[in-house]
Amino acid sequence: MFKNLENIAYIDIIDKHNGNKPNNGGEYGYTCRLWNTGNGVWEVEYRTSAEMQEQYCSVYGVWQHCSDCPEHNESGECRGECSTMTDAEIVALCDKYPSSDVTDWEGMKCGVIDATGHKRRPCKYEGGCIECHPCGHENCL
Repeated sequence: MFKNLENIAYIDIIDKHNGNKPNNGGEYGYTCRLWNTGNGVWEVEYRTSAEMQEQYCSVYGVWQHCSDCPEHNESGECRGECSTMTDAEIVALCDKYPSSDVTDWEGMKCGVIDATGHKRRPCKYEGGCIECHPCGHENCL
C-alpha cells in the first residue's frame, strides 16, 4: 500500500506483463497509468509496450487508430473523455493486489499495482512472463 496518495504523481496498474516479444512481436504488456488530478480523482491513460502506439487508443484502451474512431473530429482532435478513478478505488486495488511506491527514472514519485493476479514468472530462456505469454518450455513450467 502506498504511504500517501497525495505525494504520488502517477500510478501504473499492470494488467498484463510483457512477453519475450514486447515491442513488435505480439507479446505486449498492458498498463493503465493513473494521473493525479487532485481532489482524490485520477485520470486513466491506457498504455501498451507495443511500438505501434498510434494504433492503440490511450483513452479507451483498444486497438484502434484515431482516424477510425468516431470520437475523432475533422480537425484531428480527440473528443474522447478519459475515465477516472477515485482514491477509494485505488485503496481497494491496493488491498487486493501487490502494490509499492517507487521513484521513476525522472525522479518522480510513482506507484505500481500488479493486477495480473500473479507474480511475474520469467521464461528461463527468453525472459518474458510465462503466466501472461506461455513459452511452452518444459524447464519453465
